[in-house]
Amino acid sequence: MIKRTRSLAATAGALCALTALAVAGPAVGAASKGKADSGVSYVAITHKAGGFEYVAGNTTDKILGVGAVTYKVKIGPSTAGKYQVSAPSVVVYTSTGSLSGTASATLTIASGGTETFSNGKISLTKGAGSQAGHSLTATFTGTGNAVAGSDKFVYKGTYK
Repeated sequence: MIKRTRSLAATAGALCALTALAVAGPAVGAASKGKADSGVSYVAITHKAGGFEYVAGNTTDKILGVGAVTYKVKIGPSTAGKYQVSAPSVVVYTSTGSLSGTASATLTIASGGTETFSNGKISLTKGAGSQAGHSLTATFTGTGNAVAGSDKFVYKGTYK
């Protein structure tokens, strides 16, 4: 159960990062300083392979509206009940293109499988389609349940 909980938490963290990227989708004429953005993502693990958990879900963004996110997550060893979660591949899909990059967070799992994600950071620096040349940098927090297999992430960041 702990293994399942850690996997779920890691996947949720990665997905949250992807959501942040999708939310900050294409903004026509974005200023060089960037544009403030925020959103919410809901994700779940689809499968595990090669030491990674693969996650997918949907996102609702202040600027882009509805989008999709995918990522692969790796959960590090526990230190005082906390796990380092890293997502070396995160992709946020919008109606006009995609953003990809990396994410990380700290996962805490309580008895009963309750998950809390903190210190979440996402950096989506590669754009495709109308997102070419754009990026999103954001922070996020999240909650979920390892038993239910789903997580919710809330993010705030800057879209350029």
